[in-house]
Amino acid sequence: QLKQNIYRNNQILLRSGVVLTRAYIEKLRELGYVSVRVDEPESSDIIPNDTISPELHQRGVETVTRIFQAVKDSNQSRSLITNPKFYQDILGYIDLLLKELSRTATGLVCLGSLKAHSSYTFQHSIDVAVVALVFGRRFGLWGDHLESLGLGAILHDMGKMFIPDSILEKPAKLTAEEFEVIKTHPQHGHDVIVVNEKFKHRTRITNIVLHHHERHSGGGYPAGLQGEDREWDPTNSRQLVRGIHPLTQMVTLCDVFDALTSYRPYRSAMTIPEALALMANEMASTFHPVYLEKFIQSINHYPVGSNIRISQGKYKGYMGTVSGSEREERKDGRVHYAGTVRLFYNGEMERIDPIEVSIGEAEGY
Repeated sequence: QLKQNIYRNNQILLRSGVVLTRAYIEKLRELGYVSVRVDEPESSDIIPNDTISPELHQRGVETVTRIFQAVKDSNQSRSLITNPKFYQDILGYIDLLLKELSRTATGLVCLGSLKAHSSYTFQHSIDVAVVALVFGRRFGLWGDHLESLGLGAILHDMGKMFIPDSILEKPAKLTAEEFEVIKTHPQHGHDVIVVNEKFKHRTRITNIVLHHHERHSGGGYPAGLQGEDREWDPTNSRQLVRGIHPLTQMVTLCDVFDALTSYRPYRSAMTIPEALALMANEMASTFHPVYLEKFIQSINHYPVGSNIRISQGKYKGYMGTVSGSEREERKDGRVHYAGTVRLFYNGEMERIDPIEVSIGEAEGY
């Protein structure tokens, strides 16, 4: 049985509790869904603690879809973007997110978002906004800074509405020419939102949309900017920011994290620990080192209900579902995440009788 509602075109396609027949499974695969939550006896007691409710997440997807699709329609785009309601709709949703997040734990719990191919950009926009707001609160942001972070995050990929679907949904590596087309989306998005009177003077937001693909070490696009090594003090209104704005660098972290942990037609989704390890090592020069460390500290490595792959030790290669999660703040201010995992597959991806162990024991430390 399904353990969650499945949405399609902003409507419920299958309701929680429906028995997944072979016909349903094949149809979901055809539509681009690669995983769903199911209720089975061996894991029925594992209840994912979503960061936001599925209903609020879906409401955001509907809002973003409506706005982004209108932007895609050149006959509607200017009238929509210049309409004050466009700003109010997005701002209203960010306010709802902040209210709900204020009632949750400080670390990211679990998004549980299913991104079908055709709606990836819309759902990705919501997920990046959620991760950014959790990170921003953990970073100590409030008021206008936090609101700008959320607004910039939810709008950061609006420019992709000007990119052909054949490129956005290509199930293989892009050619050099196709990648050059993709690289135009930040400028497209920036040019759209600055038309709105409410946005064009909020440069923190427009900078996020324009520069979220810049790299701290340089070499990103569209301007090849670099970030400052000094840490930003959001309480100091006189501090001059050069290069990439810190809010933009924060959204870049959230954007990369959500992309890595999402399935794409050309690769599988990474687990949270795998994504964070990649960001901290091979991709480290992309990010401000202080913000990267704070981001890693703010993300629950083992949210209940998430799937993980054991990377070392006796159970190396085994896969299972996190059944319990703990967060410990240590005396040095660092955060340690631990928990338990219920293993269902061995290293050869063969189904096994469930084994429940602490993640530390499973990893051999």
